[in-house]
Amino acid sequence: MRSLGFVCFALVLALSLVALPGCGRCGQKAAESLAEKAIEQATGGKAKIDIGGAGNVDLSNLPAALRYPGAKAVSATTITTKDGTGTSYVLETPDHVATVTEYYKKAMPDWKEGATMQSQDGTVYIAANPENTEGMSVSISRDETKTTIGIMHWKK
Repeated sequence: MRSLGFVCFALVLALSLVALPGCGRCGQKAAESLAEKAIEQATGGKAKIDIGGAGNVDLSNLPAALRYPGAKAVSATTITTKDGTGTSYVLETPDHVATVTEYYKKAMPDWKEGATMQSQDGTVYIAANPENTEGMSVSISRDETKTTIGIMHWKK
């Protein structure tokens, strides 16, 4: 059984690799492929990474209620193991942190809140369905011009 540490390391590696500048779409594809292989080796599962480019990130596996209205999808990283599937999405919006936070707190009304952590720079909100077979962790932070939404959505 692979440890959670390896999975976390693989996710950090993937997000670091996809953030590196590349030579257009060719560089993005190379970074995606390299990160997928690293994640697969670390987790023993399958990985799929999708860097947005011109807003082409596949959000089809993200429940519609978790797609923040008007947000631009930047990337998606999916890991599938025998225990389930987890996908990390990065979205951007001009809306402020408080507005985005309230949206996610109301997005899945039947889900139970696990935790909310707030700081001067942002918010993290965690919730799961009553059966604990599906959940999300949403990290919301603001820079000068945009709010970045990091969603980790998982299903058992």
